[in-house]
Amino acid sequence: MAEWGDRTQVALIALTSSLPVLPVCLGGICAKFLLTGSAVVMPCFVDKRRFSEVFMNGVTALSFAGFTALALLAGVKARNEALEGVPSV
Repeated sequence: MAEWGDRTQVALIALTSSLPVLPVCLGGICAKFLLTGSAVVMPCFVDKRRFSEVFMNGVTALSFAGFTALALLAGVKARNEALEGVPSV
Protein backbone atom coordinates (compact mmCIF):
# COMPACT_ATOMS: atom_id res chain seq x y z
CA MET A 1 0.00 0.00 0.00
CA ALA A 2 2.82 2.40 0.80
CA GLU A 3 4.27 1.90 -2.68
CA TRP A 4 0.96 3.05 -4.23
CA GLY A 5 1.24 6.27 -2.23
CA ASP A 6 4.75 6.85 -3.56
CA ARG A 7 3.55 6.40 -7.13
CA THR A 8 0.72 8.85 -6.54
CA GLN A 9 3.20 11.47 -5.37
CA VAL A 10 5.36 11.00 -8.46
CA ALA A 11 2.30 11.24 -10.69
CA LEU A 12 1.21 14.44 -8.95
CA ILE A 13 4.61 16.05 -9.48
CA ALA A 14 4.54 15.13 -13.17
CA LEU A 15 0.97 16.34 -13.68
CA THR A 16 1.41 19.70 -11.94
CA SER A 17 4.15 20.59 -14.39
CA SER A 18 1.73 20.51 -17.33
CA LEU A 19 -1.81 20.86 -15.90
CA PRO A 20 -3.61 23.35 -13.62
CA VAL A 21 -2.66 22.88 -9.98
CA LEU A 22 -6.14 22.84 -8.40
CA PRO A 23 -7.62 19.88 -10.35
CA VAL A 24 -4.39 17.92 -9.91
CA CYS A 25 -4.37 18.54 -6.15
CA LEU A 26 -8.05 17.63 -5.82
CA GLY A 27 -7.48 14.45 -7.81
CA GLY A 28 -4.47 13.61 -5.63
CA ILE A 29 -6.51 14.13 -2.47
CA CYS A 30 -9.25 11.83 -3.81
CA ALA A 31 -6.63 9.22 -4.72
CA LYS A 32 -5.12 9.35 -1.22
CA PHE A 33 -8.57 8.93 0.37
CA LEU A 34 -9.33 5.94 -1.86
CA LEU A 35 -5.94 4.40 -1.11
CA THR A 36 -6.28 4.89 2.63
CA GLY A 37 -9.90 3.75 2.57
CA SER A 38 -9.00 0.54 0.77
CA ALA A 39 -6.20 -0.09 3.26
CA VAL A 40 -8.68 0.26 6.14
CA VAL A 41 -11.70 -1.51 4.64
CA MET A 42 -10.07 -4.53 2.96
CA PRO A 43 -8.89 -6.18 6.20
CA CYS A 44 -12.51 -6.16 7.42
CA PHE A 45 -13.50 -8.33 4.45
CA VAL A 46 -10.68 -10.84 4.82
CA ASP A 47 -10.59 -10.94 8.62
CA LYS A 48 -10.31 -14.49 10.02
CA ARG A 49 -10.12 -16.05 6.57
CA ARG A 50 -7.19 -18.11 5.46
CA PHE A 51 -6.02 -18.15 1.87
CA SER A 52 -3.63 -20.71 0.48
CA GLU A 53 -0.33 -19.66 -0.99
CA VAL A 54 -1.39 -21.05 -4.37
CA PHE A 55 -4.53 -18.88 -4.33
CA MET A 56 -2.59 -15.73 -3.43
CA ASN A 57 0.01 -16.43 -6.12
CA GLY A 58 -2.78 -16.96 -8.65
CA VAL A 59 -4.47 -13.67 -7.75
CA THR A 60 -1.13 -11.88 -8.02
CA ALA A 61 -0.36 -13.47 -11.38
CA LEU A 62 -3.79 -12.57 -12.76
CA SER A 63 -3.40 -8.99 -11.54
CA PHE A 64 -0.03 -8.61 -13.23
CA ALA A 65 -1.38 -10.20 -16.42
CA GLY A 66 -4.28 -7.73 -16.42
CA PHE A 67 -1.97 -4.74 -15.89
CA THR A 68 0.29 -6.02 -18.66
CA ALA A 69 -2.62 -6.36 -21.07
CA LEU A 70 -3.82 -2.84 -20.26
CA ALA A 71 -0.32 -1.42 -20.77
CA LEU A 72 0.07 -3.23 -24.09
CA LEU A 73 -3.32 -2.00 -25.30
CA ALA A 74 -2.45 1.57 -24.33
CA GLY A 75 0.88 1.27 -26.14
CA VAL A 76 -0.71 -0.10 -29.30
CA LYS A 77 -3.34 2.65 -29.22
CA ALA A 78 -0.70 5.36 -28.78
CA ARG A 79 1.41 3.88 -31.57
CA ASN A 80 -1.57 3.75 -33.94
CA GLU A 81 -2.47 7.37 -33.12
CA ALA A 82 1.14 8.44 -33.74
CA LEU A 83 1.22 6.58 -37.07
CA GLU A 84 -2.01 8.22 -38.24
CA GLY A 85 -0.27 11.60 -38.25
CA VAL A 86 2.65 10.37 -40.39
CA PRO A 87 2.11 10.68 -44.17
CA SER A 88 2.55 7.42 -46.08
CA VAL A 89 5.32 7.11 -48.64
